[in-house]
Amino acid sequence: MNETIKEIPLNELHPFPDHPFGVRDDEAMEQTVESIREYGVLVPAIARPRGEGGYELIAGHRRKHACELAGRETMPVIVRDLDRNAAIIIMVDSNLQRESILPSEKAKAYKMKLEAIKRQGKRHDLTSTQPVSKLRSNEELGQTVNESRETIRRYIRLNELEPELMQMVDEGKIGMTPAVEISYLKPEEQMAEIGDVRRFTHKGALVAFAGVDAPPFQSGTFDSKTRRISKRGSPHLRSSLFQVCSAILKQGHWDNPIYCFMDKKRSEGKHYYVYMVAGAAKFLRIYYAKVKEHLATLEYSC
Repeated sequence: MNETIKEIPLNELHPFPDHPFGVRDDEAMEQTVESIREYGVLVPAIARPRGEGGYELIAGHRRKHACELAGRETMPVIVRDLDRNAAIIIMVDSNLQRESILPSEKAKAYKMKLEAIKRQGKRHDLTSTQPVSKLRSNEELGQTVNESRETIRRYIRLNELEPELMQMVDEGKIGMTPAVEISYLKPEEQMAEIGDVRRFTHKGALVAFAGVDAPPFQSGTFDSKTRRISKRGSPHLRSSLFQVCSAILKQGHWDNPIYCFMDKKRSEGKHYYVYMVAGAAKFLRIYYAKVKEHLATLEYSC
């Protein structure tokens, strides 16, 4: 394998295409910046030459950003002549050593590495000549990241979630188990039908659109065993919300505000439809707030 160590200008280092790991200006980044100011870059980044000029970063996106914040113009880089599959494997392996990784980052990274292994058609350690089947690929990936094959499968399923739902998984608003169950729904059966939340003037408008704003007879002390929820709003969206709430109830995490809300009403003897509607409404209110917050962040960055 051809490789050299060079001091490369930062403006010649380009991010890896579809890089799944975020670069965040958090406390860890501040510590990295201070370390670079005092000691320099102790561990070189890894990059490969680009056909159109410059270099494609494989490992070292956070170090490059820290160098920029520290006022450096160059950083040491190990330059390797690698194909894309080998580069993906190294990129994923080097970033999975980080302490704080979001579920969405793992989901994208595991999928990228698994696909790279399959495309290679053989082990990437360059010592085996035996082809790797789909099962062996999953097992190999699990061994390299210290996860079971089933855990790998569940993380990769998260890639089927709509972006807003994935964000809620990252923020701990939806647990792993319900998130995986939701991932099997078609996009239009997830939250895509809502569209741009900015068309709703407030949370209540979105709740009403979905038809989960419980009428008076479903609240308070009224005890109903037969009356059903309102049929306003989209039946597909309402069905999806009920599946979300069912999955949250099955998981039973006390740190999930939606579960606590539904469980409280259930313990009060409320009818099934009452606490399910209540849970769906609370889920949508949280969803509305988080999406609006995310959109505001995007507008600010622009």
